[in-house]
Amino acid sequence: MLSDNKARMILAVDDSPDNLFIIEALIGEYFPGCGVLTAGDARGGLALLESNTPDVILVDVQMPGTDGIEMCREVKARPHLRHVPVILLTAHRSSTRVKVMGLEAGADDFITKPVDNIELVARIRVLLRTKNAEEALRLQRDGLKSKVVDQHKALLDSEVRYRAIFENARDATLITGPDGRIVDANVAAADLTGYSLERLSGMALSELYPGEEAGDVFRRTMDGEAVTVPMGIRREDGGSVETEVTNVPFSMGGSPFMHTVARDITETMELTARLRQAHKLEAVGTLAGGVAHDFNNILGIILGNAELAADDMPDWNPARFKLEEIKIACLRARDVVWQLLSFSRKGDRERKPMGLHVAVRESIRLLRASIPTSIGFKVDIPEEMSSVRADSTQIHQVLINLCMNACHAMEDAGGDIEIALDEIRLSGEEGGAYTSLSPGAYVRLTVADTGHGMLPETVERIFDPYFTTKEVGAGSGMGLAVVHGIVRSHGGVITVATEEGAGAVFTVLFPAAKERPASNKTTSTRVPMGQERVLLVDDEPSLLRMVREMIEKLGYRVETRNYPEDALELFREAPDRFDLILTDMTMPQMTGDRLAAEMLKIRGDIPIVLYTGFSEKIDDKRAGELGIRKLIEKPLEMNMLAKTFREVLDS
Repeated sequence: MLSDNKARMILAVDDSPDNLFIIEALIGEYFPGCGVLTAGDARGGLALLESNTPDVILVDVQMPGTDGIEMCREVKARPHLRHVPVILLTAHRSSTRVKVMGLEAGADDFITKPVDNIELVARIRVLLRTKNAEEALRLQRDGLKSKVVDQHKALLDSEVRYRAIFENARDATLITGPDGRIVDANVAAADLTGYSLERLSGMALSELYPGEEAGDVFRRTMDGEAVTVPMGIRREDGGSVETEVTNVPFSMGGSPFMHTVARDITETMELTARLRQAHKLEAVGTLAGGVAHDFNNILGIILGNAELAADDMPDWNPARFKLEEIKIACLRARDVVWQLLSFSRKGDRERKPMGLHVAVRESIRLLRASIPTSIGFKVDIPEEMSSVRADSTQIHQVLINLCMNACHAMEDAGGDIEIALDEIRLSGEEGGAYTSLSPGAYVRLTVADTGHGMLPETVERIFDPYFTTKEVGAGSGMGLAVVHGIVRSHGGVITVATEEGAGAVFTVLFPAAKERPASNKTTSTRVPMGQERVLLVDDEPSLLRMVREMIEKLGYRVETRNYPEDALELFREAPDRFDLILTDMTMPQMTGDRLAAEMLKIRGDIPIVLYTGFSEKIDDKRAGELGIRKLIEKPLEMNMLAKTFREVLDS
């Protein structure tokens, strides 16, 4: 309702009939008895003003012909209309230039489209009350000299515009006097600090910004320097908010004052921290990719020769058991390479739909034997749940690393590791760490412990590679960094909630898959043999000799070449001499994929198997496009070669 019984009139100018209809309906509902004039363009609106003097004018900025800002300028140029409040409706949410142009043209307020009905009504009421006050003041000034009237009016207009900007600013705004106390504050400042406007008035600025740095900034500003610095502001509840503070000095009544604008930069700092973390992990992934090929070559030589030696020994020989241990150690070392590569997407391996509940149960069975009896398990896992598309080896790594981290936190006093699985659905409106996730179904893994918890400064770094709180030699600092890399590469997120002395809770979200896991089928353990002719190409002599012996033990006839050019020449001379080509990827002068392409030009049906320690240039998709039948990873195992050869040759 209006504040008095005087009939009111509002002029709305917009080139959209729908917008005009909505405005008429709002005014009719919230301002009974108020007349409404409408025009579809600025010229029509100005024509209506020839015979009408409305109380408030609503003008769309963007209109064909004369725009809203120009109409505002013409309205304010007419003496009998200069006191009529003009609200500009603009779609430029962040356009300072448009707002400055509007203010220079005399606009009293801005509202950004799409218009919030309640906000529009409130703004009109404020301007009507302001207009009432102005009219009352003008009546009281009628008897004064025209010069005094003009000066007073100009001062009042300036104050109205300033208050409109000051009160409606989204950033916290404070005015501080020469004694360091706040003399004025806007609503945004009250929202940011938690203090009421009444409490802020008269408060010492040092209560909001304690510390030597804040005092130094205040002194510099009062000495005439404009200063912009990041500072934490203290809230009424004792918490702190990171802000970017801009202090500008000005003079009023001959005394120095300070205008402060404080912008909440908490979200910006969080995004910056996550970006910095991503860059760190990417750097480690790049390093891992650089050493993976050579490291896997070395592992391949050790693993292959251990297999060959074990195969030559009878089961009763104790050395056979030791060779098997060497093989297991090599496979663990291979897993370390995969862990390092999981920091970046270049280390991604094949992912299939799998039941996370099955993988978790298997991991728990493995963990029970290695965790002290002083630490127990509390497990809450459903019998059936949605699957996730994942690499089972990496899922095991995630759970084992999280559980070992929990175990270390409780190694002195003992306790319980609580593992739970459930399903949740995200709407897309969740904040914090979940902002990067798309709406949809997720499988949630929770690993909690009753250990000593962590300090905030420790939490900030727990996913950093090589960061550890353990003593030298007691840990590498890679476990949680590996977990972070794996979860990120699976399209999920990991968060931690902890307090010192209150344990820690790690929560992992994986996107749920629509497909069901493939059923497990029992396969024969017999190593398949063959008699076909194989051309083996590798530039590493030790690997060449070892792989040749492995293939010959499988029954195949093998010819070898150290150089890809020699292999290509041999194949060109007698392309039907061989049934299968086995070649390394990374070789001097000619890579394995190029060699394969040249051989396929000579004989298009020749089966080719390519193996690699690590290469960014080749993956399963690229290999398939080139006509390569199979891409396998080093280190090579005899059983893997046997199955791969039969798969390729028998297909």
